[in-house]
Amino acid sequence: MIKSASLSDHVADKEDIIRQLHSCKEALLACEKVRLRVSGEIERIINKMSINGVEVEHGRHIKALPQVPNLDDDASTFLINIKRTIACICHLAPLFLPLPKRDNNLDHLKKSIGKLSNERHSTLLAAIDQFCPGSKHLIELRNYQEHPGELRTHVNNFSITANNEISYPVWFVSGKPPEPILASMNAAVDFAISLCETLLVHLIFAAMETKIPYFVQEIPDEDMESKLPIKYRLSIEISER
Repeated sequence: MIKSASLSDHVADKEDIIRQLHSCKEALLACEKVRLRVSGEIERIINKMSINGVEVEHGRHIKALPQVPNLDDDASTFLINIKRTIACICHLAPLFLPLPKRDNNLDHLKKSIGKLSNERHSTLLAAIDQFCPGSKHLIELRNYQEHPGELRTHVNNFSITANNEISYPVWFVSGKPPEPILASMNAAVDFAISLCETLLVHLIFAAMETKIPYFVQEIPDEDMESKLPIKYRLSIEISER
């Protein structure tokens, strides 16, 4: 899609854009590696408890539960890399638009693009805006883990609740509801992929200066090649008007 687009002169070399996309991919693959490891450990423990049950004392109180090994380290590694992924995606913007600097998060990026021209880039800004809450949440999980104070990120392994029930691994920022770690990791990876695809498409259109009527064609999941899972294709509108 990038190679076929007719872009403005101020846009960076297309190979630079592709290299930045590879950086996004590498950060996301690091997240996926951790996600798969944590998923495998949680599934193993759940299967073990389903088959063997759990130890109880006095006939009713659950004793110590199996634990996901190195969960704190894996949670930290995942959050570091999902934050890095978001920053890498944000760094695509200066390659397409005449921005004075690189922004590491969507809130700052939105402000930088808004200074160029709110009217011209209103569609791009609206697209970014819908991802800001999710991006902020993931970054806060990492920031409050790295710099704990009154607020901090909690990472809890398998545990026993006050009602003597089993709680799966969760993480949360102080004062916020706990989130199942595995479901949150799954959602974060999907979020980052969607953010990258959406921002890339909007940046391409924002940087195009051509009268050729391009349109974006979404490729159905069942038609994507497994070795080259391209979700969108840039095509030329040739129908009569």
